[in-house]
Amino acid sequence: MLRVILEYIVAIDTSEKTCSYLLLENMAKKCFLCDSDDEIIDFNDETFKNCILKLAFRKKKNFKYNFVELSSASLQFVGYHTTCYKKVTVLNKKYNEEFLQFSAEYAVSI
Repeated sequence: MLRVILEYIVAIDTSEKTCSYLLLENMAKKCFLCDSDDEIIDFNDETFKNCILKLAFRKKKNFKYNFVELSSASLQFVGYHTTCYKKVTVLNKKYNEEFLQFSAEYAVSI
């Protein structure tokens, strides 16, 4: 599971009674599935939508990777590897019709 951890230093100016937050490190994007940061590809609208739909279908059917969560808010921190993307988005052919029906219903419910 993806764990995005931002580390901050709190610098307290006692005379001004203010706090300023400094980002400790510039975080590299990580893969939404394997959490590695090697050769990450950014999601575009199409790949993101496809991945979200397939993850929702996997969750509904209790398939492998049903625990993976992805949101538009996380896009600045995550991307994907083609192999990881395929692991989530490729479904057995026998589920194609059911997935098409699911995606039509899912699009209406958003």
